[in-house]
Amino acid sequence: MSESEITKLDIIVEVLGEREPEIRRLVTLDDRIRTFAESGDENGQRMPIELIAEWAMLLDKYYPLALEKRNSLN
Repeated sequence: MSESEITKLDIIVEVLGEREPEIRRLVTLDDRIRTFAESGDENGQRMPIELIAEWAMLLDKYYPLALEKRNSLN
């Protein structure tokens, strides 16, 4: 992904901010998943599926809300 691409998480943080504990958790999970993916999995370690599921659930919860609020502001 190029640096100019805007992700769903970018939109969530831009529109809703990081005050909500669940949004802070989403940002933390995103960082952990990204770091893990970039590390290469040389030792056969796997990212726990529960963390990925929680990340996906939070993204699915907050992205529609962020889009709705973003569209209402424009």
